[in-house]
Amino acid sequence: MHTLAPPRPIHRQTQRTQQTQRTQHSDTGDWRQESRCLDASPDDFFPVGQGPAAREQAERAKGVCSRCAVREQCLDLALAGNIQHGVFGGLDEDERRALAAEARRRPA
Repeated sequence: MHTLAPPRPIHRQTQRTQQTQRTQHSDTGDWRQESRCLDASPDDFFPVGQGPAAREQAERAKGVCSRCAVREQCLDLALAGNIQHGVFGGLDEDERRALAAEARRRPA
């Protein structure tokens, strides 16, 4: 009698595939594949409005960013591209605007 091995849980296969894809992308220099926000809710990174719910979403996004290995690259992208909306590199649009203004005031 031939016995089949039990099937692997799908989530383990998915995690392994994602890790393989991330490794392949990091080898080609695509740092975004290493970001923690790939598995997070995009709504948190692009809150609408200024109310308590929007602030809570932005804080959740910043928490994800605080544990991210490519946070600096993400912030550099947002600053270089003058991205006006959303949380990038752990900073919201107001914080990035203040950081950019401070950098302009510093002597070269």
